[in-house]
Amino acid sequence: MNFVTLSIPSKLTLDTALAFTHQIGAQPTDMKFLNLDFANFARVEPFGMLVAAHAIRQFKKRAPQTTIVATSLPQNDAESYASHMGFFKACDIQLGKNPGQAKGGARYLPITYQSTADLAVIGEHLGTNIGRLSLKLAQMLTQQTSGVLVDMLTYSFREIIRNVAEHSQSPDFSYCAQYNYSDGTVEIALIDQGVGLRSSLANNPFVSPHLTSDQDALKYALMPGISGKAFKGAAQNADDVWSNSGFGLYMNYRLCNEGGSFFIASGEAGLHRARADENRYHTCQLPGVALRLRLNANNFKNLEETLKRFAREGETVASKFSEGAVPDGPRMSTLIRNDFGDLKRTFAVGMAIRHPQLGTVSIVGIQNSTQGTILTVQLKGGGQKRVNSNDVMIVEDQS
Repeated sequence: MNFVTLSIPSKLTLDTALAFTHQIGAQPTDMKFLNLDFANFARVEPFGMLVAAHAIRQFKKRAPQTTIVATSLPQNDAESYASHMGFFKACDIQLGKNPGQAKGGARYLPITYQSTADLAVIGEHLGTNIGRLSLKLAQMLTQQTSGVLVDMLTYSFREIIRNVAEHSQSPDFSYCAQYNYSDGTVEIALIDQGVGLRSSLANNPFVSPHLTSDQDALKYALMPGISGKAFKGAAQNADDVWSNSGFGLYMNYRLCNEGGSFFIASGEAGLHRARADENRYHTCQLPGVALRLRLNANNFKNLEETLKRFAREGETVASKFSEGAVPDGPRMSTLIRNDFGDLKRTFAVGMAIRHPQLGTVSIVGIQNSTQGTILTVQLKGGGQKRVNSNDVMIVEDQS
């Protein structure tokens, strides 16, 4: 076969990019030329670029003798943006900048390929280097040195890069991002070419019997406290602050649901959640793991308290997982669909709680505020004190 022509979608978005993975995945590998027709190319998003380029690179691995050709380039804003971001060179099309060549800056990070081996600098901890890279990316994208947005993006970058480095077995990963300054929203896209979620989670003996599909793997990957390394009986280093706890994807899922959207794909399945919407499942052909995080910094006035609240809610169920208990399919789906609402604690007057400084005390008053739920507690020696509910544990939960 001499050549095949594939049309690049007019709008290279999440849905169309996933559909494209099926199209190119079905192509024969004995052709001389693969013609990518850009005649309708009019809009492009970071995740769409990253997924389409990844699918083309995967095809090229299967058909190394095939030459990729681009035709009918429109010479419009979409082509200019994609060219600057390194999209065409990532597709093995000799046009525009190489991935990582653009310097990046306010409002964007170009398509960049990062070696996982290079993150493990001799004499330094892997986690330290990931943290340093994450801060650099957040500051570069926002052109700010500090603030809530920098903190939020540093956290999100760190957790998704950690997942690649610790679980994927991928030699590298690629990422790009876009910051919309006018409304405070950020899109982060990342993809690796590793073993995928299903294979990684199969290392957990308590989860592996339940992994009947890639869709199952997506759900378990979002559960707090579940990972391919952290489970009952697994060797853990208690002194390692970077030791994997299985909270990275869960925390990013929760953050994105505060006014943004979350997408994860691995193998033949993808899960998409936009605020106030039901989870939608997609089919795709993506070896490894692909992520799209859309975050809105305007919804996080106190990021530290938000992260603390998500973590405490997740710890409720994660404590059970650590002992080898895992949720069944219906329970797991309900937790994810309800944004883990079942994990949220309900306080009542008369309830016994434990505070790290005050010890075990009882609740005598409850007030909701912008800082969260404020509890008035009766002290053992007399008197009362107001404490934040994020700082306490319900005594009954510790039995």
